[in-house]
Amino acid sequence: MAQNFRVFLQKKRDILHMDLKGDFDGSSAFELLNILKKNCRNVNNVLINTSRLENIYSFGREVLSKNRSELYGLSLKVRFIGENVGKVYPGKSISF
Repeated sequence: MAQNFRVFLQKKRDILHMDLKGDFDGSSAFELLNILKKNCRNVNNVLINTSRLENIYSFGREVLSKNRSELYGLSLKVRFIGENVGKVYPGKSISF
């Protein structure tokens, strides 16, 4: 994981808000997936804010896209928001 990558979480009812900060690389993508798996109980929707990301590496985007199947079965709708959406994930939302 990039040394400066951080994920800030806030849960409101059945929505998990995630604010990503720092650099996003392959390890950061795996960390994001692991955090999603651990924190999505009793959650239907996840909003992931990408605005505070600094350097976004294409490998991070590829890792996230290729490994999203790890979240199937969680009954989630994940939506990316913020100015770096297209750099982090090739679409704006994922449903599982």
